[in-house]
Amino acid sequence: DKSTLRKKLHDSLLCIEAEDSIKLGVYGTALIAYALALLGRTDAARNRIDWLMSEAKTDGSLLWWEKPGMQK
Repeated sequence: DKSTLRKKLHDSLLCIEAEDSIKLGVYGTALIAYALALLGRTDAARNRIDWLMSEAKTDGSLLWWEKPGMQK
């Protein structure tokens, strides 16, 4: 049921939420932001999204992320 799923999501986040976005990387940070948003923790999700946006590469209307050390 939904309450069990919500509790499992919350418990899982306790283990990884404290990790630094730099250490988690873009993919891990995006997953945490999504999980936080699902739990209604919009301020915490927004903080992760802000970090993601600060790491994004842009070219006009295009937006993407690269692994550290990768070059075009």
